[in-house]
Amino acid sequence: MVNTDSTNGAIIRKMIANQLGMTFFGLIVTMAAASSGNDLIVFGASVFAALFYMYLLFYLASEQGKSDKIRIDGGRATVDNWRLTKLSLLANSVNIGLAVIAIITKMIVSIVSNVSFLQAPAENAKIAPEFVASIFAVCEVIYKFIHSMYNGILVFTGQNGNPLMLLLFVVPSVIACTIGYRYGLKKG
Repeated sequence: MVNTDSTNGAIIRKMIANQLGMTFFGLIVTMAAASSGNDLIVFGASVFAALFYMYLLFYLASEQGKSDKIRIDGGRATVDNWRLTKLSLLANSVNIGLAVIAIITKMIVSIVSNVSFLQAPAENAKIAPEFVASIFAVCEVIYKFIHSMYNGILVFTGQNGNPLMLLLFVVPSVIACTIGYRYGLKKG
């Protein structure tokens, strides 16, 4: 494995830059689709934006895999099939943290208000401590902005208030990086 912090940092910065770029791309595409008033078009636009984001991550990872393959063949590095998986998890650490905080606060709101976890809205602050519901709402808004490419999918599937989906949306990006890196190592 290439153990240079500058290389790993550059990859993480590229992943974050891709996510920020896709945030605005996803906003533009889903907002334009939402103006049609058809939920199916919004869903299709959201799927397109999410798949495009996965492609960008796959391409980034495969190019890094090809670059690492040259170093491995030259004896300057060792094989680490999980390198971009680890870097993707590190790049997604803010997303994972927001999702975990949202899940915990949603659990507190649902327990205190004696409502099902999936049915307890963040606005149910009359029974639950107001600051807990507010923390959930803030985390959810930030997360949904960062992952705007998935908003149409959330609305179409009826999972818009489910905080478990926030954690689930990290998985495709990690998988895309893992598959892309291994593909790059194989084809490099």
